[in-house]
Amino acid sequence: MSIQPQIAVTLKKRLLFILLFLLPALCVTAQPRRSTVVPVRFGLGESDASRAGLPDSLRSAVSLLGPGGKVDSAMVRGYVSPDGGDAANAQMAARRTASSVEAVRAFFPGLPVSGTPGGVDWDGLREGIDRLMAFEPGRREELLEARAIVVSPDTDTRKSRLMDLRGGKIWWLLSQECFAALRRADVTLFLASPADLEPCREAAVEAHDSVAVEAVPVRETVVEAPAGGAAEVPAMEPVKERRIAVSVGTNLLVPLSSLCAEVPVSDRLSVAAGWYSPWIWPSDANKFCFEFQAADVWATWWFGSKAVSGLTGNTLAGHSVFVGVFGGHYDIERDYHGYQGELYGAYAGYGYSFTVGRRMRLTLAAGLGYARNPSREYRVYTDGGKLIRVNPPVTETRNWFGPVKAAVTLSVPIYINRENKGRGGLVK
Repeated sequence: MSIQPQIAVTLKKRLLFILLFLLPALCVTAQPRRSTVVPVRFGLGESDASRAGLPDSLRSAVSLLGPGGKVDSAMVRGYVSPDGGDAANAQMAARRTASSVEAVRAFFPGLPVSGTPGGVDWDGLREGIDRLMAFEPGRREELLEARAIVVSPDTDTRKSRLMDLRGGKIWWLLSQECFAALRRADVTLFLASPADLEPCREAAVEAHDSVAVEAVPVRETVVEAPAGGAAEVPAMEPVKERRIAVSVGTNLLVPLSSLCAEVPVSDRLSVAAGWYSPWIWPSDANKFCFEFQAADVWATWWFGSKAVSGLTGNTLAGHSVFVGVFGGHYDIERDYHGYQGELYGAYAGYGYSFTVGRRMRLTLAAGLGYARNPSREYRVYTDGGKLIRVNPPVTETRNWFGPVKAAVTLSVPIYINRENKGRGGLVK
């Protein structure tokens, strides 16, 4: 009789014994700390977690916890979408975090709660772009460009490049389809013992549709619980805003003979002034000359959210409308015959500004309005001679309604850094 079958049976019994001995130990040592994330969605500009429905979401989650699913600590992170200025985003993330911490404390009296503002949720935007590509296959190429910008390590220009992508069309698409899901706070509930939270996740979505929990998927995570007693939202350092103090440029339609400066004065309003002095006088005196000096001042209203026109690095960018007034004088001569006169009026128009490279802006603008032009005719009879007005002298006045302004302005913004201090350690 062969002994090989006996040896095989003996080895199988020993392996089975070893597995039965080690399995309980493996099950005990492999139990990680369990947690679940309860998200709360905020509207644009909102920061009140109670009004956004966080207590209802917490109530739904806790009521569905299984036996032994006691919550012993919580951690909060507040997020914002990128359609706001840097300082405004930091302030809003801090307010949403603080409000959510207060709501959790009110729901779980005595529970250790910690909170940290998460800022702009760029990871969430990347996930939103990935989902959007599945529903917008015709825009896959454009969305891939946007995704590459979002994950780019160049965080300083990431937002401005995303806003300028494809003339702002992709930024508008993302603002309509993705930004709402980024305005949220994630409340991580840490459990004192393992519990089956799958029914909780499914029921929480159905039970609290008013805060659109399903738009930000609740996901189970395995993380370390915050240290006991860390119940205060950390105070934020004063935020330093990188703001445009003034933008200086020149109208490329009048190269080397024009200068303009624009200053942002509020979230969406800026004021500007320009000087134009094209002066052409060839060497053959009195054959031809063109002398023109004029100035205008205008105010511009920038459309869109504060992300486009807030007092940040993205000021003076995007679509806009403007109104202004102008005035000047001129002297135009050809073949010993010319006109001198004045020009003044008012206008309104539309403009669009976008970044060129990393430092400059290009603005395209056109305006319609009214111009009044009184002029006087003269003649010159000798080279370099005196101007002789026609006899009797006549002043002709012309009125014009139509295009009065056109500009292709290349400008360079000049930045300053300012501290924006809030109350109680938090930015307002």
